[in-house]
Amino acid sequence: INSNALQRLGETIAPQIVNSQTNNDANARKENESNNDNNNKTKEDWAAWDEEGWHYTATNFKGSLEERKERITLYILALDAINFCFWPHPLSTTSMSCSSQPEQLENNTLEYDHLAIALRKLAEQDETQKEDEKKAEGRVPSLSSSSSYFFSPQNLSTMTVSKFENAIKPFLQNHSIPNMNERVRLWNELGYGLLTHFQGRAMNLITKSKRHGPTCVSLIISTFPGFRDESICPMTGKWICFYKRAQIAVGDLRQALGEVQKDDTVCAWTGMDELTTFADYRVPQLLRHVGVLEYGSTLGAKVDQGIEIPCNSMEELSIRASTVVAVDSLVSVVRTILKNQQTTCEENKEILFEKVTAVTLDWHLWQEGEKLQQQGQMKPHHKTRTIFY
Repeated sequence: INSNALQRLGETIAPQIVNSQTNNDANARKENESNNDNNNKTKEDWAAWDEEGWHYTATNFKGSLEERKERITLYILALDAINFCFWPHPLSTTSMSCSSQPEQLENNTLEYDHLAIALRKLAEQDETQKEDEKKAEGRVPSLSSSSSYFFSPQNLSTMTVSKFENAIKPFLQNHSIPNMNERVRLWNELGYGLLTHFQGRAMNLITKSKRHGPTCVSLIISTFPGFRDESICPMTGKWICFYKRAQIAVGDLRQALGEVQKDDTVCAWTGMDELTTFADYRVPQLLRHVGVLEYGSTLGAKVDQGIEIPCNSMEELSIRASTVVAVDSLVSVVRTILKNQQTTCEENKEILFEKVTAVTLDWHLWQEGEKLQQQGQMKPHHKTRTIFY
């Protein structure tokens, strides 16, 4: 980790945070006067959660606020249960899972946005079907997240590969989802866990966690084994935990529910600053691009040549661990810059300080990385076949 590059990155990010807060303050009165749900967002524009509108927020859902939140929570959990391995690879008989049986894979052009949007459309399709049912039968249909909702625990627990493929195919724009057996298995596990431990209500998980980020992560990994992103260091024998998908699920839940009603106490989460960055592909790629992460010559050559890095190898664990440490250090750098910055409003300074966490910086870095990747300005990211990211 290059400390000078880290400092430069922090000096680049800090002014963006200040400018964002200044703009938010300037527009606050107008937004408070508006009752438009589209303006009712948690304002952290420098690290926007759903800047592109990929995710499902049940904006057009006609049911109660509680059911809207339930549907969103189920969507987020279902999405993050299968949120892994978005990079092209040739035909192979090697599975993406470190432990599951080999499976013939097709050339993968699937990106995260393709999956998030396709699942969003599946959720929205259910809304349309309910309206059609209402008109056809002249009655108000049940708006609970029962088996009629695609992401209901009942549906997830009994999902099959053929059912998933048939449902999602119209929304994938000719992309395919690899390793469907493993993804469906994870959905079965998610549905069963919700039915068994949370009375079939995803919001019960949030209630039980008391909206405490680390507690919610703990509940997720203890209930759904597929979220247990753990390893044993091959050099030291130490237990290493990243919990990328569990942590990003908690971050997504907080922000997604904040889009519904930002004053709702269900969104008043605590402990979010105790979570780490979501160690995956894009953030270490971006950190390497700006000089924060420096790879050794052998590892750098493997990554640049697209040679796969084995799951749970020392090389893979080093990349992920270094990413976590680097982002935690970046949080300290940015907070220090904001703390020392001259401002006429100490209250705003405290607000800015609290907003800088590994979670919000991850969103910012990931979005910047996506833009640079699309522009072809970065070297390749490392490639590891795994279900954990």
